[in-house]
Amino acid sequence: MWHKTKRYSSIPALLVIVADLVLLVVPIYQGSSGGKTLLQENSVAFVLAIWTVILLAACGIMVPKWPVPVIGLTVMALFVVAGAFTIGLFYAPALVAGLLVVAAQREESSEARGSW
Repeated sequence: MWHKTKRYSSIPALLVIVADLVLLVVPIYQGSSGGKTLLQENSVAFVLAIWTVILLAACGIMVPKWPVPVIGLTVMALFVVAGAFTIGLFYAPALVAGLLVVAAQREESSEARGSW
């Protein structure tokens, strides 16, 4: 049903992966001893927590049925808003891409139903 937009459904997950890699490699904490990355400043558990955002972005790929991507994007939007003053904005492009993909999938699915 969503043949045209299926190839774009991986874009949000790829954007989240890029954001996570940037956050892990680029020093974003400044201190007297120089810059520190997220991994150096926080525990490994925190890094695992931000990787859950990848799973949320990948919901549309893993289970493309209608409510699953919307639920994943809703939780991801809450993460972006809650973390807006820290790392949340790094994930905003993935959220926007996910919303665009879901909107395109809904439009394509409604066109397919209308053509019957």
